Parts: sequence; structure tokens; C-alpha cells
Amino acid sequence: AQLSGPFNPTSDSCSNVTLPAHGHCTMSIAFAPISGSTSKTSQSGNVTLGYTYGSNSGSMPIALSGMVK
Repeated sequence: AQLSGPFNPTSDSCSNVTLPAHGHCTMSIAFAPISGSTSKTSQSGNVTLGYTYGSNSGSMPIALSGMVK
């Protein structure tokens, strides 16, 4: 998995693994606002997961957002 934006992985059993059919993995992500950010502003990023299904492969981005306190 690849992360972009102000997010950090806190645990990750999904990256660099091959899952069997019906397998699963988990990933926990923490919002880490950019230093000096203005209160009550939204910041965004993505986590992108790669996959292979048969002979087809690709990636799936998932949008993330967080609000600065």
C-alpha cells in the first residue's frame, strides 16, 4: 500500500504480501496534520492498494481526509 498526504500507517499487514483467495489484511492509518496548519482546515490524501486478479493487475486508490483541530 502507498500513502499520500498527511497520513501515517500505524499498522499494516497488507503491504508486500500476496493474499490467498478470500484472504484479508488490515491497515490502520493516523491523520498527522501538516505542521503549522490552520485550525478547522481539511487535508486530504490517498491510500492506494495494488491487486492482481488472474492475469489482470491494477491499483485502487481510496480517498482519505482529516480535519485539523
